[in-house]
Amino acid sequence: MDQISEEIKKVVQAGIGAVAAGMEKAQEAVETLSKKGEPIYEQAKSAVTGAAGKVKQAFDKSGIADALSGKIKADEIIGALRGLTPEDRARVREALDALNAEAEETPADEKPQDPPADGDVRA
Repeated sequence: MDQISEEIKKVVQAGIGAVAAGMEKAQEAVETLSKKGEPIYEQAKSAVTGAAGKVKQAFDKSGIADALSGKIKADEIIGALRGLTPEDRARVREALDALNAEAEETPADEKPQDPPADGDVRA
């Protein structure tokens, strides 16, 4: 009976040892794969960061944000005015005169704020 108990004990210990060895090998595999993946991860991270920066630069240069926000640069308005006929320019002049007259009639505390210093105006 003692011999059977010793054999059972050895089998249980062997099972526990196999699990422990398997865990050690799994941990080693994770460490090895992690080390191999680290440079690739850093390269991908750098590429994504660089691409995001390029997209932001292109977006900023494109003027899309200004177009979506309703901002129009004064130079763009002047450029558009150059293409107008004299009759259309006269209509624009009348509209500007009307806007200026409205601004003069509006009390100071109700006047809209000045446009941004960079020459942008709201559409």
